[in-house]
Amino acid sequence: MAIKYVSQTATNGYSVGIDSNDGSAKALAKLTLDSAITGASANDTIIVNDGTYTSTTYFNITKNLTINPENPEAVVLKRTGAQTEVIYMRVSGCALTLGPLI
Repeated sequence: MAIKYVSQTATNGYSVGIDSNDGSAKALAKLTLDSAITGASANDTIIVNDGTYTSTTYFNITKNLTINPENPEAVVLKRTGAQTEVIYMRVSGCALTLGPLI
C-alpha cells in the first residue's frame, strides 16, 4: 500500500503535478486524478490537493483504492461537457473509499 499525490497547483507543499511523475511525493505529484487512478496499485491511497478535477467521461476504478482530499471539502470532482452528472465513477469489482470531497 502506497500513497500517491495529485496536484494542479503549487499549494500546501505540492509542486504542480505532471502525469509522467510517479506521484510518490508532493514534489512528484500527478497532474490528473485519472492518471493517479491508472498508476495506483490495489489498496493505495490517493491524496488530492485542493482544486477542481474533471473527467470527460468518468473516473474508472477497477481496484481497491482510497481517495482523500488534502484538506476536507477543498476538492471538487466533476465531469466536463454537457452531462448532467456532477461526477460519475464506474467502480468495477472492487472497493472504493472516499474522503470528504465535494
